[in-house]
Amino acid sequence: MKQLVADCPDFVFTTTRPRSIAPGDEMPASHLGIWEAFRQNNIPVLGMRDAPWLVRDGRPYAPADCLADGGDAISCGVDRSAVRTLRIN
Repeated sequence: MKQLVADCPDFVFTTTRPRSIAPGDEMPASHLGIWEAFRQNNIPVLGMRDAPWLVRDGRPYAPADCLADGGDAISCGVDRSAVRTLRIN
């Protein structure tokens, strides 16, 4: 967090998590300090659902479309290690 604040980005992009039992999104309580640090340092946050920048086989990819076409969590999923290693420069 110290390095992120020192870099003073124009925006921080993050994904949101839909609630499983009610409309809207949820945030784990453990993340509140992160969001508060962004607020205190005037770092704007853009939360996005369904990560629109996902790419599969070199093309933009929306898991929701795959699921709508009859896929399941396995066939429409993206390996966590592939997503977690994504770096945007």
